[in-house]
Amino acid sequence: MSQSTTNPLQQLGEAIRLKRQFKTMTLLDNSISIGVHQTTIGRLEQGYPAISIGILYQVLKILGSAENINKLAGDLHDSTAQRQWTIKTTT
Repeated sequence: MSQSTTNPLQQLGEAIRLKRQFKTMTLLDNSISIGVHQTTIGRLEQGYPAISIGILYQVLKILGSAENINKLAGDLHDSTAQRQWTIKTTT
């Protein structure tokens, strides 16, 4: 899949698929590990936007990539806290 013709969710799904395959996990292995149907994992890997964030997190955790979401959440929290502090101190 070419990055120029895909959206960010498709790129994320492709990266998840490649990491799963690198770890020699099947869709079935991955789906059993988190308790969802393998179709759900397939949709995630295709970039389907209606997959829950919880499923995404569980898949990333199994693949050893959950720290990326933890870092993003921390960065977003730090940014929001900084913005709130700035608003409070300037009013």
